[in-house]
Amino acid sequence: MPINDDSPATLDELRTTVASLEARLATLEDERAILAVLSRYAYYADSGLDEKWVDLFTEDGVIDMATGGGDAYGAGLVFTGRAALESFITDPLGHHRPGFYRQSMHAHTNNSIVKIDGDTAVATTYSLLLKDSDGQMEVSGGGINEWMFERHGSEWKMSLRRRRQVGHPATAEVLSATEEE
Repeated sequence: MPINDDSPATLDELRTTVASLEARLATLEDERAILAVLSRYAYYADSGLDEKWVDLFTEDGVIDMATGGGDAYGAGLVFTGRAALESFITDPLGHHRPGFYRQSMHAHTNNSIVKIDGDTAVATTYSLLLKDSDGQMEVSGGGINEWMFERHGSEWKMSLRRRRQVGHPATAEVLSATEEE
């Protein structure tokens, strides 16, 4: 109940208003913390802070992505658990390959929607992957992402990143994760 000068608020009404405001503030703080995790994901990947990048995930965290290689949408690549995630981020033929390692820019917090449900959350984002190519910026990839989060103590950790390349048939499915019911 909004408080105004026209009607005196009872103590119960004030308690209800404060409780409502506290709940809304907690949701906003959680959303902001989740967006910060997404930003750190990109910053750590781009700056070669591999251990910090892996630490953003839960113990059984998953990356599930369609790469766009091979056929039109590429075979899906799935990395499950911290050892697999570490292998993914440190692969000398993948993320650490010459010409890519520390020369990329992951931009994936644009068009973000976050939906929080207690100690779990889901976010959807678009993503662009840019890299330096002889002094010129080159788009290396673009995708649609679904991110799942779990609260661990006072921290939010990623439990899933599901990415599909732009144009992939599962685009609508991935983006529907944050649809209002």
